[in-house]
Amino acid sequence: MLDYIAEFHTLIDVAVETMNFIPESIAGQKPSPEKWCPKEILGHLIDSATNNHHRIVLALASGEVCFELKGYQQDKWVSLQMYREAQWPALIQFWRYYNKHLCRLVSSIPAEIRAKEILKPTYSLMVSRPLPENGLISLDCLMEDYVIHLKHHLRQIVALSKNGME
Repeated sequence: MLDYIAEFHTLIDVAVETMNFIPESIAGQKPSPEKWCPKEILGHLIDSATNNHHRIVLALASGEVCFELKGYQQDKWVSLQMYREAQWPALIQFWRYYNKHLCRLVSSIPAEIRAKEILKPTYSLMVSRPLPENGLISLDCLMEDYVIHLKHHLRQIVALSKNGME
């Protein structure tokens, strides 16, 4: 098991424990009208898990050398799903279960398959690094970047909640 998978597994449990201490009123508090509140950030992370789950399963099922990854309209998804109106504990549990499933899925994929460069993003997908010259990435690369993305947004949730509770 690669380091990012172990980190992903631990991150889920630590994040849930931390988020459980954030009151509902703080979780729904927007820092400004155009910024997401913690509930909306967590909703975005649910959407991200959903999209990455879809990408992984389609890539595995296609059996092709190159599978194109498409983007999605993140702000629109968050708005349409009204995450701010959702119950904070329910969002936390949904995020937890979905990510546990995603972690289990990635852990079950043989290392040689995870390492093959089979994915071709059709947009600027990578958070942590530029795309390689050939434009192809592996499932490992996708998921390692996903964990970095999670950590970034989870830090935002903690920071917003601390500001709201002061």
